[in-house]
Amino acid sequence: MEPYIISALSALLGALIPTVANVVIQLQQPRMNRKEALFKVQKDVLHDYLDALQSMLNASHGDVKQQKSATEDLMRATNKAALYVDNTTAEKLINYRDRVFGGQLTEGEHAKSQNDILNSMRKNMGLKGIQSFKIIGNHLPNG
Repeated sequence: MEPYIISALSALLGALIPTVANVVIQLQQPRMNRKEALFKVQKDVLHDYLDALQSMLNASHGDVKQQKSATEDLMRATNKAALYVDNTTAEKLINYRDRVFGGQLTEGEHAKSQNDILNSMRKNMGLKGIQSFKIIGNHLPNG
């Protein structure tokens, strides 16, 4: 093969490779942006869920108005989280909600369910699970 053909092909390939790489990156960018945005939303709704669960446990010794408000907040947070999280975590959230409002859980089952939910959330975010987690209510008197 003639040296000028080899030089021309080398120059062509040298220009083509970065162009193709740039096109591939540009095609992947919207998908990566959607994943990043979804991750942020998931993080926010899971945080809201844990806050709502904490509020409900805190209100369990409060007046009826506090209990009703905390229950409604937990229901909304569960619904929102179920929309955005992975299937496994959504099923754990819904199952826990149904069992809590069905009055079917012992204290130990509450702790296990909460730990399972938290570890499912952590796994979905790429974090390792923790051995033991339980939300406890704040039942100190106001004032």
